[in-house]
Amino acid sequence: MRNKYFLLFASICVALLIAEMALRGIFHITPGIISYGSSFKQVDSLTNLKGFYSDSDGIFKVDPESGLVVQSLLAQKLAGRTVSKPFDPNKELSEIYTLYSDFAQVRSTEFQNDFSAMLRRIESTKELSLVDSLIVNYSHRPVNSEGFRSIEFIPVRSSKKRVLLLGDSFTWGHTAANKTNSFADILLTKGYVVYNTGISGADPAQYLAIAKKYIPLLKPDIVVVNFFLGNDVMNWPRQILPYQPIFYSVNAGALYACPQGVYLGNAESTYQFNLDHCRIPVETNLFNNFCSKTAIGTAVWIAANHFKFRFAKLQFSKYKSYEEEVSKLYREKPYSDELVDSIRILSEKEAGKFLLIAIPDIYKNKLRQVPEIPHLFDGLDYFTSPVPITGYRKADGHFNESGHRQYAIFLDSLFRTVSN
Repeated sequence: MRNKYFLLFASICVALLIAEMALRGIFHITPGIISYGSSFKQVDSLTNLKGFYSDSDGIFKVDPESGLVVQSLLAQKLAGRTVSKPFDPNKELSEIYTLYSDFAQVRSTEFQNDFSAMLRRIESTKELSLVDSLIVNYSHRPVNSEGFRSIEFIPVRSSKKRVLLLGDSFTWGHTAANKTNSFADILLTKGYVVYNTGISGADPAQYLAIAKKYIPLLKPDIVVVNFFLGNDVMNWPRQILPYQPIFYSVNAGALYACPQGVYLGNAESTYQFNLDHCRIPVETNLFNNFCSKTAIGTAVWIAANHFKFRFAKLQFSKYKSYEEEVSKLYREKPYSDELVDSIRILSEKEAGKFLLIAIPDIYKNKLRQVPEIPHLFDGLDYFTSPVPITGYRKADGHFNESGHRQYAIFLDSLFRTVSN
């Protein structure tokens, strides 16, 4: 009988050892680590990456130095000079610094798209209109003097409809293989005067700040809020502060400075906050402490947290005051609705038409729609992007080039309707 129990005990130990090794080796579970996520990683020392900054109005955009570097690199490339080391990915954001190669490619005779065809057509004209001059200038200076990937923000009188685009990485053109294949630039080729203020990581608080600054200046015919359901839904307000970035661009990832309505301080404290929330809070209770010792325990804790067991929560004693402040600021009805409605009121007063477009996000292998998010857009008129899931890159949830084209065609059809 004793041998029987010993064999049972030994079998259980071996099974647990195999399970522990499998969880570590195959499923890459590290004891005590919940998940670093796709956009965050632990680093030995924090390094700031050049590219984005916030100005005196608190508007997040491309910093002036980076914009001029892109312009210089593009000029070198177009002059036939070799650009041996255009940027250092360990110090600068490739999303911005690689713009020069996209716009140089447009000038290649081997490359054909709507934007390159438009440029050839414009430059074959003897006398350029102001709009044509702005487009040609944009082809040489992809980041304008205001820090956006757009033509210059100069008010123009034209028979062409003037459109102000508000949005985030979708509007920036994040995953277009060539940025001139993004929907903002496709709309340029369709004859609209497009002022593109899309910035990766932007939120509705930024959209309103941009609207207040530029709508009275540009007097656009149409203002479009391209609202991404993935991260534009704000249940906490975010106060716009001078020179305070939306996120810190560092070698550990894009660290959001105000994830739940409360600013975390600086890049270092924001990094530590993210790092702590990737770990089981061992100081909270004995269950957490015990689970953090092994991969098996960590897997059990993750499952318990998923099913909302009371003893498996991400609660840290040192963030108690932060969590209390966050709970006070939480809005059941998304605060982003108030921001969007303020843009609508300003647009209808200072400009022309206002359009709110919901861009669904991929959730559980399907597109999540507005009705699935409680109270979103209550009382607001909106349209929904018709781009199917095949128009997205599943790797990062953004439009692929087919999606950009379909979305541009959709917006074009809306613009024609509201113009009549």
